[in-house]
Amino acid sequence: MKPKRLTDRESRRMARCTRDHHWSIMERIRDTPGGLWICLWNKYGRDEAPNEVRMCLISGMEWAEWVMAHRDWFRWGRYNTRHDGNRYRLTDAGLAALEDRAPYDMEPVEGGLVEPGWICTPLPPTKERL
Repeated sequence: MKPKRLTDRESRRMARCTRDHHWSIMERIRDTPGGLWICLWNKYGRDEAPNEVRMCLISGMEWAEWVMAHRDWFRWGRYNTRHDGNRYRLTDAGLAALEDRAPYDMEPVEGGLVEPGWICTPLPPTKERL
């Protein structure tokens, strides 16, 4: 069964927020010396340190989809129990993508907790987000 394709304006706005969140995490990875610890599911409700990002299960799964679609952009280490996540760094390809977002910015966002899930193309970015 194929994922449900969402096309209404509100779904596309949600997808835009998700994609902007992906870019903001990549900016934090770039700007954090030594890399950024990412917890894909903050099931213990821990507070976030300056070198960490803690996500809920849904946003963590959406982030994981983005990373898996662009494996050449990221390097991540082994899981660390102290941070309850993995440390991510950007490769040269990831840094280049972050600087020139246009070719990737309108890629569909995938989500959902139950298969087959959903897929949605984000609204175009506003000028201040470019």
